Amino acid sequence: MILQKILPTLFLTVFVTSCTQKNAAPILLKGHNKYYKNSSRKSEDIKYGSGQNFVVIKSGDNLYNIAQAHKTSVRDLIDANNLQPPYILHVGSKLILPRTKYHTVEEGDNLYKISRLYDMNINQLIQINNLEKPYNIIAGTKLKISTSAFKRKAVRKDVEQKKLSKPRKSVMAKLPNKNNKFIWPVAGKVISKFGSKPGGLYNDGINIRAEESTPVKAVEDGLVAYVGNELRGYGNLVILKHSGGWISAYAHLKKTNVVIGQKIKQGSQIALVGSTGNVDFAQLYFGIRKGRNAVNPQDYLN
Repeated sequence: MILQKILPTLFLTVFVTSCTQKNAAPILLKGHNKYYKNSSRKSEDIKYGSGQNFVVIKSGDNLYNIAQAHKTSVRDLIDANNLQPPYILHVGSKLILPRTKYHTVEEGDNLYKISRLYDMNINQLIQINNLEKPYNIIAGTKLKISTSAFKRKAVRKDVEQKKLSKPRKSVMAKLPNKNNKFIWPVAGKVISKFGSKPGGLYNDGINIRAEESTPVKAVEDGLVAYVGNELRGYGNLVILKHSGGWISAYAHLKKTNVVIGQKIKQGSQIALVGSTGNVDFAQLYFGIRKGRNAVNPQDYLN
């Protein structure tokens, strides 16, 4: 969906790249409303390199139909041409087509994992690559990736490296050993279960439908290891560290009311249910890990 040094690096890598498929809600990405303003460049001043050309605007053209026709994204067209709202296109003017970027499919990749890696809408990934159901992808093949997504990935990597260099000694406190008995974080209907989903997708936790602002409870005693919204797709997120190497995660939160390093008692309120991140209605993503391994929360909740 940037992470604190207290958390095992491997766990964090898995948490970022593993998929939380919410098949009850369409996959939506919100935000990215930043534009290159006050730029002195003009589209006709840009030299066309390999894999980059342009189209001449005709009557009835708009960014959406041009993006569809040339298998690119509206965001890439905006960025490549330094366009500003309200994005009016003038007949006869030239519009740069962005350079093509690719992701080489690796073993274990699936569309949702790749879309999360580059912060792309999965439907956009399917569209620009002309993929058809059941959306099986083979290791070694190349998928087109939004140019702007490549830029965002580079920025995120830089942010992650800077944040990982800042130790959080306050969350290094040892937790007393105990037999963990996890309670439900919120009452509601499970709308997406743990495990594989159609189209090569995977949910490494569960999603629980609940009314917005419903209190979210800590499932067991623990320490707050992460609070933030820097994991793309998860929205506001809280991660708790429990004894015995257990970790619990709570996402799409409307509001959080805990801080890193805070000791938490089982059943205490840590947040409110919301619809932040990659969902379009109120729900809670909840995941449990034992060390590096995601487990089915419903096998452990009482």
